Amino acid sequence: MGDLSDKVATVIDLGNYQELAIRLARDFGKVNFFKPWKRSAPSYHSLVIGQGFDEINRVRNLFDVVNETDIFIFPDVYDADLQLHLERLGKRVWGSRRAEEFEFNRGLFKRTLKEVGLPVPEYVEIQGMTALREFLEDHADEEWFIKRHLLRGDGETCAAENIELSRAILGQMDAYYGGLKELFKFIVEKKVEAAIEVAYDGICVDGQFTDGFVGCEAKNRAYIAAFTAYQDMNEHVRTVNEAFAPKLKECRMRSMWGTEIRVSEDGKPYFIDATCRMPSPPGELMLEMIGNLSEIIWHGSVGEFVQAEPVKPFGVEVMVYADWEDASTLPMQVPDKVRQWFKFDSCCKVGNTYHSIQFGGDEHYPWIRSQVAEIVAIGDSVEEAIELAKGYADELIGLNCEVTIEALADALKDIRAGEKEGVEFSANDIPDPSTILED
Repeated sequence: MGDLSDKVATVIDLGNYQELAIRLARDFGKVNFFKPWKRSAPSYHSLVIGQGFDEINRVRNLFDVVNETDIFIFPDVYDADLQLHLERLGKRVWGSRRAEEFEFNRGLFKRTLKEVGLPVPEYVEIQGMTALREFLEDHADEEWFIKRHLLRGDGETCAAENIELSRAILGQMDAYYGGLKELFKFIVEKKVEAAIEVAYDGICVDGQFTDGFVGCEAKNRAYIAAFTAYQDMNEHVRTVNEAFAPKLKECRMRSMWGTEIRVSEDGKPYFIDATCRMPSPPGELMLEMIGNLSEIIWHGSVGEFVQAEPVKPFGVEVMVYADWEDASTLPMQVPDKVRQWFKFDSCCKVGNTYHSIQFGGDEHYPWIRSQVAEIVAIGDSVEEAIELAKGYADELIGLNCEVTIEALADALKDIRAGEKEGVEFSANDIPDPSTILED
């Protein structure tokens, strides 16, 4: 890898990815970390995210470090305007730029699918809660997915499986949106009955795709990955990527890139959702599994493609959850010998204790989010990675913390089920799911 020890990187994060900055500090001479925190009555909780880590410099004001910065790195979406401005100033910029809209502008995403010739599920764009309720009442016997338009914080995609469940979901949405409920836009999408599900998790530089992960996620609990050469990935993964490549090149997207694809019985690949940022999972695992990540980012920021090089061929990621009770921060401790394998969310460090600060640093709603960290492990086999993850988990001391190790068994079951349907995970043998629960 080229020497970056004389380069200054500044990571501009919205609160979840300070571990990327810590990882890059192994290669760059200096890494600044900036998270927006200003509002009319700012909270100290938001300001201290990223503080206390010796590896990085927590920056209070972004433009204090613009002149010294060689490369700006954006792991999240919503900052395309700032990325383009910094680029106009002559700075290297790593980020998705205007391609970010393919993730959260649902209408644009659907129209782009049609434009590039990919199949599109039946869907409607709906304005306001009244129209949404009427639509679901009129389609009471059909299964749809409700997707929020533009802002991820307004809620995750949810299934409307039948009208009784839908009415309960709609009631919750009414309460949340309140008097603004007619301003919100939705994409309501017909469920695609899938024969198989496949995905790509890797890196895109101007429509070129690195080798990456063939993986399986037990939703929000665990992830298992096999590092795979791009040309060996599922044909539907490559079909979707190549169809979308001209649009990503046009936007000069230089970022991690993920796809979720449902393949129907007749072999049509339905591209359901795009990830135009560092995913979670398996973004945390990428930090340790891709050995030349800093080099990819440095060269990719100006459109130079560098192939990803794996440290090990297999990896796993498990989540750490906690019962918050009334706390606005959640304290955790891990020994230095395993610190590399713990990825803390929205976190600061005080002494030898890591404090996860939830809900983007808003201490008024500590119960909103309970995931506080991820544990990653890599190995020459799935078994080795799993055993390492178990060992790392045993080292964690945390208040009311739970590690979702057992969810790896569910991921293994899904991998085996997928292989029976022709979705190859790896040429290596996959361990029996029951072994996960063994001591």
